[in-house]
Amino acid sequence: MNSKRITVLVLLILTGIAFLEGWLGIIPRTGGKGIHFSPAWDPDLAQSKSTERWSVPAEGVAELAVEADSAEITITGGASENVEIVAEFTAAGATLAEAEELLSKLKLDVAVEGQKVKLVAGPVPNVQGRTKVERRYTVAVPEGIAVELNITHSSAELANVVGGVSLDADYSAVQGKELSSDIQGSVSFTSLNLTEFRGSLELEASYSTVGLDLVDDPAGYDVYVEAAFGAVEGGLALERQQERNTLIARGVVHRGELPIQILSRFSTVKLNLK
Repeated sequence: MNSKRITVLVLLILTGIAFLEGWLGIIPRTGGKGIHFSPAWDPDLAQSKSTERWSVPAEGVAELAVEADSAEITITGGASENVEIVAEFTAAGATLAEAEELLSKLKLDVAVEGQKVKLVAGPVPNVQGRTKVERRYTVAVPEGIAVELNITHSSAELANVVGGVSLDADYSAVQGKELSSDIQGSVSFTSLNLTEFRGSLELEASYSTVGLDLVDDPAGYDVYVEAAFGAVEGGLALERQQERNTLIARGVVHRGELPIQILSRFSTVKLNLK
């Protein structure tokens, strides 16, 4: 077995361990704090649910900042005149009273700080007994508002976001569709998948999988990828150069106006042009 195959095998093993830790509970999804999230609801648990809504006019708002630990986030861009947030909380316990007590501790934490709307979903409260919590946040963002996303042990979906995106994700799953944005940030132990993407990207990735489907735009892309102990796959034609344990892949598509830079280690990067 040659060194390249060994490198890819090690990458797959490490990435598999990371996702087992993060999603199947080998290491608690809350990082040792709060409730241990199980992969499925226990049918014997009693459930209690609530919904909260919040809205503010978009005028004067330049940025949406989201900080989330163990939550599901959906952010959709559009022509709305307001920033709108809907929070859906579900709590479960051995008894209905226990579930309702836990639910009472779940609140929508959102505030306006200058030109920034800040949504915080901190670690879930720590209570005794068999418990489970789910928190889902659906956010409508008007055009032109930038998004800052800082998540841990969470899932996030972004669609039709036109403003810039700043991303910091650990042990999470992030999907983006139809984004015309400048994206920068870092991911670790995370699955990042961007489809129908038309923008620039500056990303650091470790122990992650990154999938990028670029829109075939005449403006084109200037692509540069470093993969240390990793792999670069997909149908995008790139020149490749091996420097010890690092693969460097680069290429220019059409006019090359939009830079795509990915610096990765122990990760798989897949690039395609749609």
